[in-house]
Amino acid sequence: MKIILFPAIMILFVITSISCQNMQTKNFKHLHQGISGQVLWLEGNVMPTIGDNPSPRSEAVPVKRVVHIHELTNFEEVVQDGALFSKVKSELIKTVETDDDGKFEVMLPVGNYSIFIEEEGGLFASMFDMNNNINPVEVLENEIVETVIKVDYKAAY
Repeated sequence: MKIILFPAIMILFVITSISCQNMQTKNFKHLHQGISGQVLWLEGNVMPTIGDNPSPRSEAVPVKRVVHIHELTNFEEVVQDGALFSKVKSELIKTVETDDDGKFEVMLPVGNYSIFIEEEGGLFASMFDMNNNINPVEVLENEIVETVIKVDYKAAY
């Protein structure tokens, strides 16, 4: 009985391991070039605290969102409505949905892009370069750019 049970347990272990590996890689293709990232939501008090009795602080949490990849977009090419952009005049290249952990991957050709996050009422982006390009990302040949986007327009710093 012991002789038969050990191989059966080993076979079950191998099948379970292969299934788990497939589940982990099923959501995302292995990119050779493009953008890989995570979208996090911040809301409420995120002020740093000092002392023995710090006030409660909100933490960033992964969120499911639609990510819009546009050609590199300058402030002159958008209409801003409060914290969100109501219109982006640059060409939309791709959209991709994040998973439950806020993660996304998108294959892209070499080039410069702007990343926006779809929110109710508009698109969000909060990073800018010295030339007023919005959330710029440069994709290089055979490289994957990793990014974390914090959607924080409802956070207090």
